[in-house]
Amino acid sequence: MLNCRRSPSNSLITLDSKKMFTKYILLLALLNHVSISLGQLAMTSEGCADPSGFDSCWTAATNEATSLFAKYCTTGECTDENNCYTPDAVCAETTTCIAYTQWINCALSTCWNRVYGCEYQNLAINAVENCPIATELAPYVPAPHDGPGYCSCNMGYVYLAHLNENRAGAGETYRCNNNIAALQAENKCEPNCIQESQTCNCCGASSAVSTFFNSCPTTDPSQVPIFPLLGYSSLLSSTCSSALSGTNCTALPYNFTISPGPTYDPSIQNTFFDAATLPKNGSDPLSDNAGGLSTPVSGVVLTWSLYKGTQVVASASVTTWDGAAAASSGASGSASGGASGSSVVSSKAGSSTTSAGSGGVSSGATAASTGATATATAKSGSMRVMASFEGNSVKLLVSLVVGLVFL
Repeated sequence: MLNCRRSPSNSLITLDSKKMFTKYILLLALLNHVSISLGQLAMTSEGCADPSGFDSCWTAATNEATSLFAKYCTTGECTDENNCYTPDAVCAETTTCIAYTQWINCALSTCWNRVYGCEYQNLAINAVENCPIATELAPYVPAPHDGPGYCSCNMGYVYLAHLNENRAGAGETYRCNNNIAALQAENKCEPNCIQESQTCNCCGASSAVSTFFNSCPTTDPSQVPIFPLLGYSSLLSSTCSSALSGTNCTALPYNFTISPGPTYDPSIQNTFFDAATLPKNGSDPLSDNAGGLSTPVSGVVLTWSLYKGTQVVASASVTTWDGAAAASSGASGSASGGASGSSVVSSKAGSSTTSAGSGGVSSGATAASTGATATATAKSGSMRVMASFEGNSVKLLVSLVVGLVFL
């Protein structure tokens, strides 16, 4: 069993909201080492099918993204990573997307035997959280229950439940509030329209949090980086305690669903917990169960996507794993990319918009042409930067446009 490492919280890869539209600090440059922090879990080469390949791939990917940010997104010389800023939100965000794409590809190419584990699952979740144009979850998220080396808490499963409830413009909370707005327009919810809207938000929090407790009943929530996203604090509030009292979140006009989890207790299945009924927190740390994949699930070569218009090829550097070391060398670990397809990134009133469809983020790999082009349109500044990344297993062609657009 592999205990998943916790890293200092001050190394989080996030764009500081307090600096939004004024300047973005270069946090990527703080991560020029393999054991980086993604939430609270460090992705390392320990136990990888090709540990040395992972180390070199990850370092190269980080250096490339850092170099791109420093060269094209910042003002000044940017010689000190702690004093390296940009006023260009699109450039900073796109560089972050590139970094996550490269990091995930390193894992898929050299650490494919651990993709069901906590660290990879957390890496994939962080990619969606930190890349504003992400529309796809990386391959193997969520992991199958009881798969080789699976994480003790199926974070991917819980995260999908969170997206189902709370994705902006598409989740069940959004649809519930639309139902309430329609009732208000017809004067059918007065004088309780505001309370009904609060009930929508509280049912959304209850559904996501309940999925966690059904899926990971023995896990210490403080060990799970995505737990704060689920709405636990809101669920404990007096507002939600009142709103959920006697409320059936599955009934009209709320229409919420709940994911019981792969290891749910039948006695609490479909239970929307509130502050009074929440189970006691578990105390177990996150850990990877014994074992790992012996061969790549999808074969030596895998084509996948993080956001629309991009196709990335992961080519396994070794093809078998016997639980201790790489047993044989297979593919060369290289792939070429041409500029095929494009993804347009728009920012409105301080937030990037993503076209993910009503189904939310999808899971799995997409077989299509290699290469990628991500295009961000600009209101001011028309300089287009073409940056070619070459790592151990992928050549990613990315088109950036310096500037920020307000539509």
